[in-house]
Amino acid sequence: MNSLSLRARTLGTALIVLLVFVPLLALTLERAFSQSLLDATHEQLRLQNLGLISEFDLSDGVINMPQQLFNDALNLPDSGTVAFIAMHMLPAWQSSSAAGWAEPLR
Repeated sequence: MNSLSLRARTLGTALIVLLVFVPLLALTLERAFSQSLLDATHEQLRLQNLGLISEFDLSDGVINMPQQLFNDALNLPDSGTVAFIAMHMLPAWQSSSAAGWAEPLR
């Protein structure tokens, strides 16, 4: 009977484990990183919304917002961070950074 040596069997087993384990580990780490990044982005948006709500004032059906918002990115044109307030699906207010924004409100 022609049997492989203990060293050859150990090497073969280790090679199979590495060929299966390393790609699975890489896939798992990539998914965990992507999910962590998505969760952090959602948290950042939630905090930004809470900040806008804290500055929002509605009196007699009129929206009052300060000239300068706490989030500086909303004060700078073309910063990439924009905010809108809509009432009854009509635009009621937009941040200074949204000047010239072409996207319609949904």
